[in-house]
Amino acid sequence: MQRTLPVQPKSLLLKADDLTCQWGNEIPPLTWQIVSGGLANGDEIVGSLQTPQPDQPGDYPIERGTLRVSDAAGGANHQLEVLPGVLTWVKGNTQIQFSSMEKTYSGYPVEVVVETVPAGVTVQLTYEGVDGTQYPSSSTPPVNAGKYRVTAQVEDTFYTGIDSTLLQISKAPLICRAEDKFRSYLQENPPLTIRYEGFLAGDSVSDITAPMVFTNADRLSPVNENGYEIYLQGGSARNYQLELQSGILMINKTQGLFNEVLLSVGVYGMPLKQILIMGYAISSVDGSYLPGVFVWDQENQVLPAGLWQCNWHFIPEDSDNYQSLSGNSLVTIEKREVHVAALPGYKTYGDSDPVLRYHVAAGSLAAGDAFTGVLLRRPGENVGSYDIGQGNLALNENYVLVFSGDTFRIMPKNVAIQVVDVSKYEGQPDPEFTWFCIGDTPTDPDWISGTLQRMEGEEPGEYEILQGDLRVSDNYQLEFHSGFLTILPQVYRLTGELLVTNPVYGQPLSGEMIVGEVENASTGELVPGHFCWDEEGTCPPAGTMEAGWYFVPDLDEGFPPLTGSLEIQIEKALLQVSCIGSPSRKYGEENPPFELHYDGFVLDEDSSVLIQPPTVVCAAVKTSLPGEYEISIDGGQADNYEFICQPGVLQVLPLEIEVQAANQQKRYAQPDPELTFTFTGTLLPQDEFSGQLEREPGELPGGYTILQGTLTLPPYYKINFTPGTLVIDLIPITVKADDLQMFYGQPRPDLTYQVISGTLLDEEHLSGTMDSDWQRIPGTYEISQGSLSAAKGYQLTFIPGIIEVLPQPLTVRAFDCQKEYSFEDPQDGLKWRIVSGNLVSGDRITGALEREPGEEPGEYRITRGTLDVSPAENYVFTFIEGVFRIDKIAPYGIGHTTTVLYHGDILSQVEYFSRFIDPHTNLILTGTTYFPEGDLRMRKGIAAHELIFVPDDNVHYTGGSVSLLIHVRTRALDVTAEDKSMIYGDPLPELTWDIGDYEFFPDEEITGELALVEAGSGLPVDTSKPLPVGEYLIKQGTLQTPPDDYYCQFKQGRLTVNKRTVAVRALNSGKVVGTTDPAFDYEVTAGNLVAGDAFSGHLNRVSGETPGAYPIRQGTLSLGSNYELIFTEGVFTISASSGTRSGGAGNMAATRSMEQPSSTIELSGQE
Repeated sequence: MQRTLPVQPKSLLLKADDLTCQWGNEIPPLTWQIVSGGLANGDEIVGSLQTPQPDQPGDYPIERGTLRVSDAAGGANHQLEVLPGVLTWVKGNTQIQFSSMEKTYSGYPVEVVVETVPAGVTVQLTYEGVDGTQYPSSSTPPVNAGKYRVTAQVEDTFYTGIDSTLLQISKAPLICRAEDKFRSYLQENPPLTIRYEGFLAGDSVSDITAPMVFTNADRLSPVNENGYEIYLQGGSARNYQLELQSGILMINKTQGLFNEVLLSVGVYGMPLKQILIMGYAISSVDGSYLPGVFVWDQENQVLPAGLWQCNWHFIPEDSDNYQSLSGNSLVTIEKREVHVAALPGYKTYGDSDPVLRYHVAAGSLAAGDAFTGVLLRRPGENVGSYDIGQGNLALNENYVLVFSGDTFRIMPKNVAIQVVDVSKYEGQPDPEFTWFCIGDTPTDPDWISGTLQRMEGEEPGEYEILQGDLRVSDNYQLEFHSGFLTILPQVYRLTGELLVTNPVYGQPLSGEMIVGEVENASTGELVPGHFCWDEEGTCPPAGTMEAGWYFVPDLDEGFPPLTGSLEIQIEKALLQVSCIGSPSRKYGEENPPFELHYDGFVLDEDSSVLIQPPTVVCAAVKTSLPGEYEISIDGGQADNYEFICQPGVLQVLPLEIEVQAANQQKRYAQPDPELTFTFTGTLLPQDEFSGQLEREPGELPGGYTILQGTLTLPPYYKINFTPGTLVIDLIPITVKADDLQMFYGQPRPDLTYQVISGTLLDEEHLSGTMDSDWQRIPGTYEISQGSLSAAKGYQLTFIPGIIEVLPQPLTVRAFDCQKEYSFEDPQDGLKWRIVSGNLVSGDRITGALEREPGEEPGEYRITRGTLDVSPAENYVFTFIEGVFRIDKIAPYGIGHTTTVLYHGDILSQVEYFSRFIDPHTNLILTGTTYFPEGDLRMRKGIAAHELIFVPDDNVHYTGGSVSLLIHVRTRALDVTAEDKSMIYGDPLPELTWDIGDYEFFPDEEITGELALVEAGSGLPVDTSKPLPVGEYLIKQGTLQTPPDDYYCQFKQGRLTVNKRTVAVRALNSGKVVGTTDPAFDYEVTAGNLVAGDAFSGHLNRVSGETPGAYPIRQGTLSLGSNYELIFTEGVFTISASSGTRSGGAGNMAATRSMEQPSSTIELSGQE
């Protein structure tokens, strides 16, 4: 009888250990103790305790979690109980860091900057005065200078801490600067004032006890180049440290006055000191004469011609206390006159021009001046005369150059021509007559043209070659030398007809084809030699042609050659024609193109010369079965070839198909896949495969050959078969461990994997776990297969992964910093902050930042210096540089104008005093000043304009500016009436005025009209009537300048009325002796009368009653004082009556000589 022995689980009691942890630290390892019971050999406790994640300081239970017993029964052999423990979280300690505990009074509450570790903890600050500073404990930050205790108390749910330190608020510097003052010699001192620099937050002089200001200078103190010190004394303040700085009282020299300055006129080349300055100066104190001299600022300067505003100064004898007066005047420099005459020149045609020369005929050049440019002549290179002109010969703009020209001549050039002697044989045409130049030959555009001629005759002998119409261009003079033509008798002849062998196309013509004999015509002897064709060596086309020949004797005795011509036949060349290669094609294809091969082309010719190539024909068609078929060649046409054709053969081939059985694979116990194949080659559209592939029998894992089986094609195909393989495999599966990446300080993530190929069957899975030897420090660690495995029936492939622990990225940025030039760097050093990343507990940042060296204004890099993280190998430390900027000092400026402007002046014309000062050292800076709107035209009134200062030392100082009040007064405007003139009776000209080069503003104009009055009485004239001849005054009348901005200085003008010119001619007339004179008439030949005017008076003639001619004179004819009358006399003729005896010419002359020319007869005339 069998009995069952029950086995009870063994009791095991564990107790979780109580633990304490500060907030901010990692959870400590959770441990336990066995309270009762025990473990059998080989058994163990696995898993871990667990506790909730804390949300604030306090007690949290430590519970069983995953803790269990691992034994042979999977834990069933033990009854495990766990008594819970307690994890107590207490507040963490806070590190408190104070910064910037030395401050300077700013007028505002001083906030103390507190940083905590960890960051972000709330801190309550209290302040209390110490060491005599009265300030009860308060959370309000102090304002006034003194010493304070600052206490920082952490008020936070998670952290605690307290610390204190001392805060020192120093007095702020307050610069008390006596302001510099200026006055002129003998004037009273100006009020002395103090300028304060450094008041903060609305503080003013009322918040301090001001120092006293005084100086030792009085009204009679002389000018001192160092000035007189303005002293400061005493003064106090609670929040300011007074820095007393003296000022300077500068006593300037008194400004004198001068009257109008007159100058003499200069001529270019004369230094300024030779131009006289005429004027005198007076004292501005008592108006007395001020002894001294006028001197040009640049007395040795030689000015160009023109009008120049030149500066001068007046040097008083008492130069210690009176200023030198300066001014400027308009200097007139007239141009210097120089006369230059060209010298005549010449050259021979074709030569280069000589330099055209000249001489100074009158005047001279100032020292250092010289002529520029050269004379030029009228263009032209042909023989003749050309005027020499001034060209670009010039002096500078300070001269008046008067030039006199001359003539340049080009003479003809001699050219000598020599004719070349020539000869010929009787019956030959004349050779070309040639010549050559002895010496230079004319070149384009000059020429020698025309032809030579010889004496007539064709019999053997000498004939002179003459000039003919040969001539040369006009720029040359021809010198001719004649030559001679010699005619020689004939020598050679044939003894009979010539025999010729006909060539084949492509064969060069050769004299060897000609057979014949030649004899001497004088002796009858045969002449040894050979024949040549005129086109020897050429290959003429096939056919008949006329070819020229000549005979070449073996011994050349200088006789004329024997020549002639023959008809010859050129035979065609033979051309072999055949197919190229062995043409072939596959069944079902079109016949290939049949290419012909030609053998027999000559002269590098090819088939392109054929008129019609031969035709190629083959009986095979697309469906012709494989085999050989004849190719026939026939026909063709060519000018120079005869065809010989050879037949060829076409080979028709079967269609080859390459068949490749596709390799196949299956898992064990699965059905066979379909056996497939691929093929290369082309099937005809109606054809396809029949039958199927087969494989070797068998189902066990391994490889089996795939065979062609019954696979076939029609008989005109040839199948080339390549077998395949069917493989039966196990079930493969591939697992890849997932690569993991983490940063230093982070916990390790779980190890995972992926099945990257293969598939597990239903309800199958992998068992076991992967493993890794990773560590917390940066590096790469392998993930290995560990105990991971697959069930039977699988082939498991494991691909390891990696755990990459990366250095923690940590980025630190330097704070930008600045100071002003000449100050020390900030005492609390260069600061930084972490902008990305975190430090792992226990690690820290060490070292300090540095900056680029230099104290000049500009930007300097704040570099990493010795700053680093520890341990450095666990971090990727990135440093972002900052900028340390040294700013230029900004000066302050003072200034005022010393002159006034007048309406319409330019702003930049004003004179002013200005000074720009270093605010820290009171150093007066040098530099340049200007008005940005310097070209602005000013209007009457007072306006402020900014004066810009550009320091010479622009490296250490910025620019500055000061506002100046500009006073603009009423302008005195000179208005001049322009003189006019007119002819009596013409319309009155428009009366106009002139204001010189002054321009009004666009909205300004002169209004009113000028008035015309009589010169003597000043009475207005009646302009509706013609004005009598004479002068009239042009007065201001109602003419007026804009009254608010100008006052008019009017200068009267004159109107001159000139006489009107009228020309009158007396009309000729006459009478018979003994009758009464008729009335004398006249006509107006030029000019006209003004409406209402008329002639007065009468014409008269010279007295006399005897026959003859008498002048008709003006007599009393007049138009009055307003006209200029131009009179042309007429002729009055007295004729003899028919009963009157007249004497000869001599008697008439005698009679006329007895007349009294002073006796006149009054006659009346008409217009």
